[in-house]
Amino acid sequence: PLESLIDELNQWREEQHFSFEGENSSLHSNDDVRDEEDDDEDENEDGIQKGISTLQKMTSNILHHCQHYSMYRSALVRRQTLEILQAGFRILHGYDEELLPLINLVWPSIISNLKQEQNESVLAACFGTIDVAIDCGGKFMESRFIDDVWEQTGKILDSLINVQKKSKLSA
Repeated sequence: PLESLIDELNQWREEQHFSFEGENSSLHSNDDVRDEEDDDEDENEDGIQKGISTLQKMTSNILHHCQHYSMYRSALVRRQTLEILQAGFRILHGYDEELLPLINLVWPSIISNLKQEQNESVLAACFGTIDVAIDCGGKFMESRFIDDVWEQTGKILDSLINVQKKSKLSA
């Protein structure tokens, strides 16, 4: 299921001649997509774009599906899902009408991962996703960080300190 979404994105990417980081062009730059898809976007009187491109619509669709995999039993799938969320948030940055409801939708699973996760790579991806959500979500994310993340971060740091103390005592 997650693999089929990734395969679908890769197939679409190849058809559109996009490439990921490290290749000739990047999905993180939406300028080429916007130029090619002027039909999908209009500008209002102030020159601000309305609507979203095909890439952004597809990204939104993928992120809706990701919420189901963020709590999957495999740590690899959880980590990759969180990384997909990060990339999707970056692609939708600036399109708050699309981005903020998606952040709101997946936020409970991100926080659940933060509270329950034992795997360090998944925990790092979780913090990375929170970082990108805060970057892209702006003021929308301020109270969520204070209410949901700050206390849990302290608990994680305390547990890491305790683990280090125990390892020094046993050595």
